[in-house]
Amino acid sequence: MKDKNQQVIPRWVKSVGISIFIVFVIITAFTYIKEQLVTDTRKGVCKPKEGINSEVAKVVCEIENVEHLVAIIGLIALTIDVPKQQKRTHYEVWQVINSSQGQGGSGGRIKALEYLNQEKESMAGVTARHADLTGIKLQKAELSRANLVNTSLIGSNLNSANLKEAKLNAAKLRKANLKEADLRHANLTQAKLESANLTQAKLSFAIFNDADLIDANLSHANLTDAHLKNADLRNANLCCINLNHTRLMKANLSRTNLREAKLISTIFVDTILWKSDLSGACLQKADFTRANLSLAKLEGADFKHANLNNADLSHANLRNAKNLTVEQVKAANNWDKAAYDPEFLIELGLF
Repeated sequence: MKDKNQQVIPRWVKSVGISIFIVFVIITAFTYIKEQLVTDTRKGVCKPKEGINSEVAKVVCEIENVEHLVAIIGLIALTIDVPKQQKRTHYEVWQVINSSQGQGGSGGRIKALEYLNQEKESMAGVTARHADLTGIKLQKAELSRANLVNTSLIGSNLNSANLKEAKLNAAKLRKANLKEADLRHANLTQAKLESANLTQAKLSFAIFNDADLIDANLSHANLTDAHLKNADLRNANLCCINLNHTRLMKANLSRTNLREAKLISTIFVDTILWKSDLSGACLQKADFTRANLSLAKLEGADFKHANLNNADLSHANLRNAKNLTVEQVKAANNWDKAAYDPEFLIELGLF
């Protein structure tokens, strides 16, 4: 039985070696024949040895640069065979992946998947449930609809990979590189993404319910219409992110960087935003019902039609806030303990 952890040696590599050997044998044989038949092979001169047919010697003399001829013939033969060998190799690699289904550990899948990606082979729909693919390198890989449920991808490189509609439930992606990856409509429920790099990732309609995104970097990512109920985003970098129409009910965004974020119609019901930085964010029509905004930085944020009902504004900084009304503020809790512009303090009757 073959060891599944053994590195797959492509058949075309063996073919190259065999072809080089055959070319060497032919050149050596021809050189020997020439020496046996002809005494002088200078251009225009053909002197066969005694007893050798002159016509045969003439043929030998007239073939110039035979080494190049043989090399070209060998190269042509090899070129014809390479696609077939590559196809056989790809089949063998897929066998390694498929035969490891349901097994823990790598089962040779890391090298197999990396090989297919290097060959630009599509891995759409691949299944590697519960596999250990720690540290795998699959930059720009085609992994749409892949089944990677409960798979370990810790420290993996999935930069610019296509993981659209992938199943990554409970996947371990701590410190994974998912920069510019496409995870639209992917399911990452209960996924572990601590310190993962998701900058500029496409995450619209993705499901991150109960996911762990502590210290993750999602700056400039697009999470429109995504689901992050009960997600843990403490200390995450969400600078300039697009969270329009996203659901963040009961999520923890303590000490999160949301500067200049787009949060139009975003749902923050019962969400913790303690000490978060939402400076310059667009909060139009956002729902902060019962949200904890204590000690939050909200300078320059746009509150047009935002809902602050029963939100906690203890010691929040709302200076230079845009489109903020007295009615909105007084619908919140501890609104009198927040910081406002002098003019707005007068409107609130606090100055």
